[in-house]
Amino acid sequence: MPVEGANGISTIDWAADSKSLWATTGGDEENALLNVDLQGRARVVWQPKKLWVHWAIPSRDGKSLALHVASNSANAWMVERTDH
Repeated sequence: MPVEGANGISTIDWAADSKSLWATTGGDEENALLNVDLQGRARVVWQPKKLWVHWAIPSRDGKSLALHVASNSANAWMVERTDH
């Protein structure tokens, strides 16, 4: 597992292109959003501080990602994809 302090995978959702999965890690205080290819290689996409990412669901075109993030300070986030 590439995320220090993670204790497994919490959720899994297919990516829009069906060539990878979006997954969130479990952890006591923090967690991370991962993109996992079909060979099992995981890449940390976002590891917010003092927030909890519950799930990620892509738009049909793969350009947007709906996230459920627990926070007391915000209800909307925009994260720009940089690996096009």
